[in-house]
Amino acid sequence: MIMFQPLTQLCQLNKACATVIDMTAGEGPDAVRAMNGASVPFVMRREMADSNPSLVQAFYAAMRDASAWFNDPANFEELVKIYTPLISFGDLPGADELRRNWIKSVIPAYSKDLSVKRSSVKAIIDFYTEAKEIDKVVDPAKVVWDKAP
Repeated sequence: MIMFQPLTQLCQLNKACATVIDMTAGEGPDAVRAMNGASVPFVMRREMADSNPSLVQAFYAAMRDASAWFNDPANFEELVKIYTPLISFGDLPGADELRRNWIKSVIPAYSKDLSVKRSSVKAIIDFYTEAKEIDKVVDPAKVVWDKAP
């Protein structure tokens, strides 16, 4: 089975299953590892971005500031307070520990500067083209905003 967060933490907490490959820890096939660096995209139509450059710059600046804030370990307890009412595990034993571990595990997915690795975008396109999920190769430059780091 392929699991997404927080199922990894749930398995660890309950000792109900075992993780064979943890792709969030850099494990797994080369083709999948090559995708790291483009896994949390912000998406909008090219016409929207091109027509509203100041709005896109402001959005990017706000998201970059937010990413830098939640990547700072000094803000972790505040981040947990923010997520607690949003992410509930009900009356599951260990719910608070599960939530904390899940939050810690997803922070690294967001780079502090929200950089997008064009090579990772290309790896994603190549992977899905080879799997016949998309029918033609797309130039990463047509997908990634030209002002994105």
